[in-house]
Amino acid sequence: MSDNTWVAIAFGYSMNSGLDIAMIKVINGRVFVTDESVHHYGPSMPDYSQNVQAQRASYANGVLRVTFLRPVFASEYFADHSLAGCTPWQFVTVGGMVHGYRRIGKHFQFPIIRNVCTQQCRI
Repeated sequence: MSDNTWVAIAFGYSMNSGLDIAMIKVINGRVFVTDESVHHYGPSMPDYSQNVQAQRASYANGVLRVTFLRPVFASEYFADHSLAGCTPWQFVTVGGMVHGYRRIGKHFQFPIIRNVCTQQCRI
């Protein structure tokens, strides 16, 4: 992964219906993890309530490692998606460029979409 780029995990069906996003940006070698949402085909915006919490984050020699926590149940009905039951998770492994600290460019590749059933997840 290059510096000044982003990757993400989005929860929900589509940008049209709205996505809840764990956004991960590498800016000048520093890692930023934010809770964002997107509605339709515009830019994502940070959520009012930041409920994605980075536990560990590192970026060295082009390798990004991030561990984060995110509640299963939604706290902002208009921005968050509940992860209870089975939900589409969209893995954006090849994101886009970060312009400044806030604006992001369109992803370079389409997300990998998997239906995740949290009741079947085991630690």
